[in-house]
Amino acid sequence: LDLTLYGQWVQNLDRLEPEPRLPVVNDNAEGRLHTGLELAATLALTEQVAGYVNYALTLVYDPDRDDWVRDFPQHLFGVGFDIRLPYSIQMVFDANYIAGFAPFQLISSGQSTTFEVTPTDPRLLLDLKLSRSFLDQRVELFIAGTNLLGFFQNAEAVTEFPSEYARPYGASFLLGTQIRGL
Repeated sequence: LDLTLYGQWVQNLDRLEPEPRLPVVNDNAEGRLHTGLELAATLALTEQVAGYVNYALTLVYDPDRDDWVRDFPQHLFGVGFDIRLPYSIQMVFDANYIAGFAPFQLISSGQSTTFEVTPTDPRLLLDLKLSRSFLDQRVELFIAGTNLLGFFQNAEAVTEFPSEYARPYGASFLLGTQIRGL
């Protein structure tokens, strides 16, 4: 069982001037306080099967708005399994729940420009990796799928950031090899 607590003061962030006007102006903002915790556990269920579960909480204080903001997801949950099969085959499954967040962003349409807090919906990400090792575990051939639910959802459901300019984060497959100990 692991517990991590953290806090940091971030100074001179680049931000958009919080006034709805043209031209849009960037400046250095006051600092922000980032705090949070992460709790994680790894469990060896058998010699061939291991699992993990984790939770992270992130809080951000913005002195410009004198408020706790949700520019990043506040709650992240993860669970996964690592299964070792015969013939040096390994399967890794990860599920991650990302709570919604509400970034403060510039909205421009036609003649008007405004700043708005734009909430997002929570998301569930499922990833799967299947691999086979060769040559004393030094070479690994793998196929990995990321955000597999993206194959079954429309573009609006897989959009990560609430903006008409942000492209959806869809599903993907990667076929590759990893070489260790060169």
